[in-house]
Amino acid sequence: MLYLHQNTASEKMSFFDFPIYRLGQDNDLLLLAEQEYALTVYVSVEDYGQEEESLLTKILYATGNDIDQVRVVKMGQEDHLALCDSWKKETGLDIIFGLPPTQLMLQIDKIDYQLLKIADRTILYSQPLKDIAKDPGKKRLLWTALRRYFQL
Repeated sequence: MLYLHQNTASEKMSFFDFPIYRLGQDNDLLLLAEQEYALTVYVSVEDYGQEEESLLTKILYATGNDIDQVRVVKMGQEDHLALCDSWKKETGLDIIFGLPPTQLMLQIDKIDYQLLKIADRTILYSQPLKDIAKDPGKKRLLWTALRRYFQL
């Protein structure tokens, strides 16, 4: 299970947008996924609009994945998520667009576009989608890393 700790940003994620259930009065939220996802994408809610969603859909399609088969977690600046809670149960890829490791409760150095293997998960850090859309060099770096992971 993944835990999402939110301070004042709980109104940013709708009950119907993602299987989230509020626990207690301290604003801790529990993410309950109905299925295990081989691919999870983490984005900043502030940097994820219609254009970024379209770009992400194209990126996923190029790797043979459909947006409906991917868990997309939108996080506010004050949100914190413990990724390690899911690593014992799931294998696959976590793509993190523009979020700092501390927000995901990771004590690692972030190296963009390098595949990092931790337990059964592979982590790929990237610049925010809005930055990738404007920079062909960043698109190339992301695509190279995704090709390595998916062996394309």
